[in-house]
Amino acid sequence: DATWVSTTQTLVCTTPGEVFLLLKSSDRAAFDLNDVWEGIQDTPAADRVRPVLVLREYFDLQPWREFRCFVKNHKVIGISQREVAEYFSELQGMEDEFADAILTFHEDVIGNTFALADCVMSSLRLCVAACADVMDVYVNKKMKVYIVDFNPIAGTTQPLLFSWEELPYSISNGNAH
Repeated sequence: DATWVSTTQTLVCTTPGEVFLLLKSSDRAAFDLNDVWEGIQDTPAADRVRPVLVLREYFDLQPWREFRCFVKNHKVIGISQREVAEYFSELQGMEDEFADAILTFHEDVIGNTFALADCVMSSLRLCVAACADVMDVYVNKKMKVYIVDFNPIAGTTQPLLFSWEELPYSISNGNAH
């Protein structure tokens, strides 16, 4: 959400100053570092994990290969393309292939690994102690699946191509149950 401030209009950084500029300009980074526990009243302050900023190497990911997967009771209940403002002709006719790769990955790699019963597969970030999460994934040309991020289903989590009513979560106060 901060590429608008970059002179190259990308997230590629070659200096610490560019990294700091993007971080200071990112609403998402500000939320994750400052307000992640907002609206999750059930977790006592003493049990809250302190946010940790993790920087990773930049990879030029093709947006049409990024997906958000919604999981409930350790089962994938929905998969949405991550970028919803564009139509990607590359996906046409490959829906089953992508779904099979993601479902197999979830079953073989994720499965019952996490204590949380409900999660959405998205990008690898801080997994907070909420009752539901999102997991974003990237599927490469060889149909290998990589975790990009984990996020709670909370006020800032978007259902993307779904509506919350279509997904069998009970949403109250912006949090899933």
